[in-house]
Amino acid sequence: MDNEIGPHIKKIREHLGYPQRYMANQLGISQNTYSILESGRTHIKTGRLEKIATILAVPVDDIINGELKIFNANANKNNEANKDSLIKSLQEEVHYLREQNTEIIKGNNELIKTNAELIKAAGKKKRS
Repeated sequence: MDNEIGPHIKKIREHLGYPQRYMANQLGISQNTYSILESGRTHIKTGRLEKIATILAVPVDDIINGELKIFNANANKNNEANKDSLIKSLQEEVHYLREQNTEIIKGNNELIKTNAELIKAAGKKKRS
């Protein structure tokens, strides 16, 4: 039974259209760890299962039984809230990646400057 819960989570997540990265971010774990969780290769603790159920807006029993009883008014409200959360999470990820890209560009510019100085210094030594 334990190894069936991960695939049940995956089925519900995919039905809702949530990417693994979103779920991993919501749980505070890496995407790789989340992937292992969905594969059924690891035991999912009760607290984590409850948090997953909250994110997916389904009862824990639906995950355990592999049922998709998500077509109700409350689920739709929760899905809208989750979509807003997903959008915010993706916006934060884009912001983070832009910052990382800026730092990489700065680092590359420093390397180019250093290389130019080394080439210039090597040229002076050669002439001497």
